[in-house]
Amino acid sequence: MHSFYGYGNWKSNFWFVGIEEGGGGDIDNVRRRLDSWNRHKVDLLDNQEHHSYIRLDCFFVKGQLQNTWRKLILTKLSFENKAIDIECVRYVQQKDWGHLNSTNLLIELFPLPSPNNTCWCYKEWTGLDILESRESYYNYITAERINYIKNKISDYQPSVIIFYGKKMEDNWNKIIGTNASEEILVRKSKIKFIKINNTYYFQSPHPASVYSNKFWIELGVKVRELLES
Repeated sequence: MHSFYGYGNWKSNFWFVGIEEGGGGDIDNVRRRLDSWNRHKVDLLDNQEHHSYIRLDCFFVKGQLQNTWRKLILTKLSFENKAIDIECVRYVQQKDWGHLNSTNLLIELFPLPSPNNTCWCYKEWTGLDILESRESYYNYITAERINYIKNKISDYQPSVIIFYGKKMEDNWNKIIGTNASEEILVRKSKIKFIKINNTYYFQSPHPASVYSNKFWIELGVKVRELLES
C-alpha cells in the first residue's frame, strides 16, 4: 500500500494516472499480486513480468487487448501522430506498454486492486482497521499517495499527464496543486486541463465510461495540438 504505484518508466514524458487497478476479485488473485510485488519491493514493476506472474500473460504473449489499455494506447499513438489500427495498438501493448524502459508510465492513485468501486473484501481478508471500509482506506492512504506522486512530478517533470476518472477530480487537483481551469472539447465532452511550468495536466473520463475509440484518438490529437502551439 505504501510502496507500489504501477508500471513503466518515471522518466517517460507521457504519464497516465488512474484510480486503482481492476482485478482482485478473490483472495488468491490478490495474493499473487502481492507476491509479485514482494519479489522486488519497488514502486514500479515491469507490466509484462508482473502480469505473467499473476497468470495474465495473454495480454502480452497472445496480444489479447486489455480494454482500458487499448483506449489509452490510442491516445498516445494519436498524440505521437503515428499510424492507428488494431495491430498498431496490439504491438504497443505487447512490446512497450508499462515496461521499465518504456516511453510511458501507468500508475494508480490507490494501490489495492478492486473489480469495481462497490466491491470491498479487504475487511474480511485482513481484519485490519484501516481496511474496515473503502472510506477508512482512503482516509488512511490518500494524502501519502498524493504527496508521493507530486514529488515524482517535481523530480521528472513530464510533458503530459492524463488523469482518468472524473470522480477523483478533487484528488487530481491536489496532485496538480491547483484546479485545472481551462477546457478543450473532445467529441463534445469538456476536458479540463492546465499547464504548470512545462507540464500539461489533463483530466479525462475513465476509459470504462467512454466506449468510442474516436474519443481517445481525438484526445491525443488535441493534446498534441496544445503542445505544438
